[in-house]
Amino acid sequence: MSRASRERSAVSMARDEEVQHLWELYAERLIHPKIKQALWESRLRTLLGGRSVAAWELDLELAGRYLDRPCLAEISEGTHCGWTGAVSPISGCG
Repeated sequence: MSRASRERSAVSMARDEEVQHLWELYAERLIHPKIKQALWESRLRTLLGGRSVAAWELDLELAGRYLDRPCLAEISEGTHCGWTGAVSPISGCG
């Protein structure tokens, strides 16, 4: 492999790493909070009788693809179903 090829390869790898890092930031700041909110709403609708437990369990399973276990546990096993402040009580998980 020529020197120029190695340099292009190094630049490509650095770009791939940067894109991966940007995707992780995007997911952490935009996608995960939306999933948490949707899961919280699903749980609340289930507790209030507007949805079946099977639908809640499916939502929980799907959210598990994106959120870590401690965050899922906090949402699914928590005793709080609402908040009055501007920041969700589950905003710190995940």
